[in-house]
Amino acid sequence: MMYIWNGYAVIGKQKQLTEEMLDTLNKAEEHLEERREGATETDVLVDDQCLVKLLKGLCFKYLDRIGEAEECFKYISTK
Repeated sequence: MMYIWNGYAVIGKQKQLTEEMLDTLNKAEEHLEERREGATETDVLVDDQCLVKLLKGLCFKYLDRIGEAEECFKYISTK
């Protein structure tokens, strides 16, 4: 919902909030990795992984970590 309502434009102006959001997304990514182990990759799992990468890429963009943002966006395009 934050993405749809331009929430990243708001939190992106505050480095601490953006870093906290990135921490939350890293935890979500770890959770998805745990789900992936021992399971076949499904469309739902891939969608979830791509969503997390999109949101992480936006955080990196607002933190001026452009290279890392680009890696996230490239990941999405390969799936």
